[in-house]
Amino acid sequence: MRLIHFAPVCLTVILLAPVQAQQKEDESSGAQLAQRLEAMLEKMDSTLYQARTEIDEKTGSYKCDCSGLVCYLLRSDFPVAYKQLDGIESPWRARPFSVTFYETFVRAGEEKLDGWSRVRKLMDARPGDVLAWRKRKIQKGVSTGHTMVIASKPMREKDGRVRVRVIDSTRKIHAQDSRT
Repeated sequence: MRLIHFAPVCLTVILLAPVQAQQKEDESSGAQLAQRLEAMLEKMDSTLYQARTEIDEKTGSYKCDCSGLVCYLLRSDFPVAYKQLDGIESPWRARPFSVTFYETFVRAGEEKLDGWSRVRKLMDARPGDVLAWRKRKIQKGVSTGHTMVIASKPMREKDGRVRVRVIDSTRKIHAQDSRT
């Protein structure tokens, strides 16, 4: 996985991408993750945002939150990267939350973690990179942040902001959201 870390005014965002040695860029695990997500989107029949992850790919039913979606994919397709997810700020958790991704990504910037590598600039992100931000105050029973997967190369807007397509699970509508 590859990692980007930058600090907007109100939160800190970190980006990691799946990476495996001896692979061409177009065959990277990040590209594989992006392709897998796009294939899931094509077959999706129903979605529901919920904390418990209940995904049935055969029927196209996806019931999960943001970190649950990414955990589902990592656990099944990238177990080395999944096993590196660890943090201390949500000890009650049954699985990694967004803050866990964030804590792991911080560690990946400080030490070598199997399955993860760092990307220093958002403009260098590629499809399949994992992006996470955390809330400043972590409380049991409340969202700890947000986790998503980059779906396209970032593009700089005329006003200097960066626009990037993501795939995630959220209650909130995004710009040009695929949901009705």
